Amino acid sequence: YPLDELMVAIDQYLEGARARTRPEKSVMIEYIMLAGVNDTVADARALGALIGARPVVVNLIPYNATDATPDYGRSRDEDTDAFLA
Repeated sequence: YPLDELMVAIDQYLEGARARTRPEKSVMIEYIMLAGVNDTVADARALGALIGARPVVVNLIPYNATDATPDYGRSRDEDTDAFLA
């Protein structure tokens, strides 16, 4: 899905949750870390800016390489640590 549509859907879900007296409700985003693709500090800042003040939990998933996707690799531990910092 395009990110702008995803963020609209998240906002609508959270508004509905608040309307049902569940203001503590949050959304979980699964983020697969791909070496050299989306694992830099700049990527982390862009993700933070996209999320903004929304009550979101981000689950960082280390990529597990397979023969089917040889162009992608697992992020180095130090890149993941920097992403989290």
